[in-house]
Amino acid sequence: MKLIARVQSAGLNVLSGAYLMGPDRDSMSRRWIFVQALCYNAIYNVLNGTYLTGFLLSFGASANDVNLAVTLLSLCNMIQLISPLFTERLSSSKRLLTALRGLAHGINIVLLPALAMSGMPEEWLLPVVLLLISISQSLYAFVSPGMGTWHMRSIPEDMRLGFYSFFNVINIVSVFVMLFLAGVFADFLTGLAGRWAVPILRVSMGLFAIIDILALRRIHEYPPVPEPPKSLGSFVKEMVQCIRHCPSYGRIIACASLWSFSVNLPSQYYNAYLLEDLHMSFTFISFVGMFNAVAVIVFTPFWKRLIQRQGLRNGLFFSIFLYAPYAMGLALTGEGTQWLYPVSVIYSLVLYVGITLSFAIAPYEGLPEERRTVYLALYNAFCAMSSLLGVLAGRVVFTLTSGLGPIMLWGGEIAPARVLVAVYSIALFLTAFSCRVLLTEPKSRQPEIETVKT
Repeated sequence: MKLIARVQSAGLNVLSGAYLMGPDRDSMSRRWIFVQALCYNAIYNVLNGTYLTGFLLSFGASANDVNLAVTLLSLCNMIQLISPLFTERLSSSKRLLTALRGLAHGINIVLLPALAMSGMPEEWLLPVVLLLISISQSLYAFVSPGMGTWHMRSIPEDMRLGFYSFFNVINIVSVFVMLFLAGVFADFLTGLAGRWAVPILRVSMGLFAIIDILALRRIHEYPPVPEPPKSLGSFVKEMVQCIRHCPSYGRIIACASLWSFSVNLPSQYYNAYLLEDLHMSFTFISFVGMFNAVAVIVFTPFWKRLIQRQGLRNGLFFSIFLYAPYAMGLALTGEGTQWLYPVSVIYSLVLYVGITLSFAIAPYEGLPEERRTVYLALYNAFCAMSSLLGVLAGRVVFTLTSGLGPIMLWGGEIAPARVLVAVYSIALFLTAFSCRVLLTEPKSRQPEIETVKT
């Protein structure tokens, strides 16, 4: 009984530290934000990444077709730049944002799998799928800034590090358990349904989509600060002025943009290499990723203390700098060195905890009180643009490398995807040092960038 009481007490303390306890309206909203975000991240991770690659490959798409899909997704994210022009005109945006999120789920989880299994000719299927993926991603992107502003009002500044530290632990554990189960399910279905396996997997995410929408409906919406209607020209001018008026937040955006560029360089080329050239299964790839659950439980307290004591600047520098060698391990993974893949990934997961925690709080670091939707739209849009540039740069590197013919090293042929992740490693090192320089403030302004203490 004492053990049970201690476990209950420890659990309550953790929940209190994440500001999830209490009967007040904001505490209830934070609990629903927590649930909603878990469901949305589960959906996002199963519909993208390796499983998006598998979905497209299932009906004959090539590696360049997969890269085109990722390019379109990044391009569609740019709609975040103008979404505040519409959402800020509304006295209440909750219903609209929730409805658009539901429509995006419907396209991704119902319509796309139905088309993939409809028997449509492949020469028509790929363009239609790419069009629908673009529409659904545009809807997700459109609602993102408004949802960030809506939800942030229930998570005051002094609660964010505690809330996001706990959320980061639960989110990563749940996502990677979900990815592993999805991999097992996909491999099992492949033996039964062949190329329909991944489309069926997408349909199975419908339950999470329903919970996501129901949770969104329960999150309280504070009345927005009324803003006079603006033309597109004046809106763009105001966004430019926002960066000029708050250069410290501009540097936060620059750091996030550099990370978004670097992390998108491999695109889906490396996943295609693992699936097609090395013949790794979804189960194995997901199983290796599951070690993230262990890493986030063990290392989140360490990274939380480091960010509290050293600030966002050092948190980003150390985590990204030490993360970079992982990509070089991927570059060395080949037919006779497949063991390097799990070793490299497991090593990276320890550092990725610090990166995700840093970027969970980065959008709100020094965020001005006024025009928050505009600032968040700028943050998201610049990250989206940088992601697009990263995907395009990765395509250029892959294409150029492929055009050189077989690349031989140590008596074996090096696939273009391996060259690409070597370039990725160099980009990560440069990103780490750039973040360190960008977030260096004069001593008189140092408190402005320190991380909020809990």
